[in-house]
Amino acid sequence: MAPLIPTTTAPADGGAEAPAAKKSKKKLIIIVLVLALIGGGAYETVLKPAPKAKLGKDGKPIKVAAPKAVAGSTITLDPVTTSIADGHVIQIALGLELIAGADSKVITTLAPQADDAANGVLAHYTYKQLLSPAGRTKAHKEITKAVSKAIVDAKGKTEIYDVYLPTYVLQ
Repeated sequence: MAPLIPTTTAPADGGAEAPAAKKSKKKLIIIVLVLALIGGGAYETVLKPAPKAKLGKDGKPIKVAAPKAVAGSTITLDPVTTSIADGHVIQIALGLELIAGADSKVITTLAPQADDAANGVLAHYTYKQLLSPAGRTKAHKEITKAVSKAIVDAKGKTEIYDVYLPTYVLQ
């Protein structure tokens, strides 16, 4: 009857055990690297202390203001004529001052969205409201907000620094 467990005889120089030792060292190194990566990720996401806020002379945290946008080039859109709330019409042209770095060619392709935003605001005003300086100022502010929301980049940030009304004719 043959033995159930095969027996091997190792050479006297230990040549058969050398590859097994190399494989176990490689496995050990891989395991250590994986654990180090996991530990580093855990530290970054969970254990890393929050950055300390800069304190003023009074000991209170100083608010860091976001960098302000810088004005860039200005483009003027073609005049459009639209009806206002009481049946009169208004003709306006929008002057769009872009944020520095904004692509004016891309913004020009978005002219219909800018005009539509302005028309949506003007549709709620009457001739009398738009004729007064206070009404015109109020409408201008609302148009600026609406156009700024309509013209955004891929990240959702506005590309508009300011909006001007170089053409403003009421009939």
